[in-house]
Amino acid sequence: MAWGKKGAVDDLVNKLSSNDPAEKSMFILPFRKLDSSDAVKVFEALRGNTTLTELSTAHKLDATACHAAADALSNNRTLVKLSLGNQEFGDENFQIVCDGLADNANSRIEFWDLESKSLTAASAPFLARFLSRPECLLRSLNVSRNNFGNEGAVALTTALEENQSVTLLDYSENNITSEGAAAMLRFLTTHETKIEELKLSRNSLGEEGVRLIASSLASTIVPLRLTTLCMNECSLGTEGAISLSDVISAVPSLTRLALAKNSIGPA
Repeated sequence: MAWGKKGAVDDLVNKLSSNDPAEKSMFILPFRKLDSSDAVKVFEALRGNTTLTELSTAHKLDATACHAAADALSNNRTLVKLSLGNQEFGDENFQIVCDGLADNANSRIEFWDLESKSLTAASAPFLARFLSRPECLLRSLNVSRNNFGNEGAVALTTALEENQSVTLLDYSENNITSEGAAAMLRFLTTHETKIEELKLSRNSLGEEGVRLIASSLASTIVPLRLTTLCMNECSLGTEGAISLSDVISAVPSLTRLALAKNSIGPA
């Protein structure tokens, strides 16, 4: 259900509270007013809901609303897809929500969209706690357009050592350099994971970064499941692209390599 009409808050809360079987998805449209008290009502109703599988809102959420969301997520057993908050979400609010999810041993979340939430490396340990739980079912994690940086990249890869559910990791536009990218690829080539898609686009990796990545791929000691590697707009250059192409045969699973807008000229 797309929340778009005036006065729909109470109606929607009633449907969530009564577990209306017709309500499977809820998209709160960004042009509609949603203040903190409205958000709290929605999250309180979500706490005991057993029908909703998808929730998306790009509204600003304050600490009060985030605590209500955390309480709901610590109890909810049906949500599969989740996207909360806007570009002002930030580390403190994320940590509140993430702790709620991590406390739920019965969470069914498989897709978490955290694109453009103003997150930094300070959020990485909280996300790592969620990912490292043995009962974690998350398959797709989108943390693109944040500022996790190299420190965050290392923390996430460490958490993934204990994760056997994530298949897609989007780390695009996160202010990582060759150091962070190399750490991620070293992890993938020395630990058996289920990662199939890795997106690193719009990070300043440079030729050094792609050489380190190529070296890791060439020396992998575990079977890779990697099918997609995206490094668009990463300042790879011609030499970087050549070094990467030389080791493609080391990754037979790879079917898509995206290198657009990297100033790659004739060999």
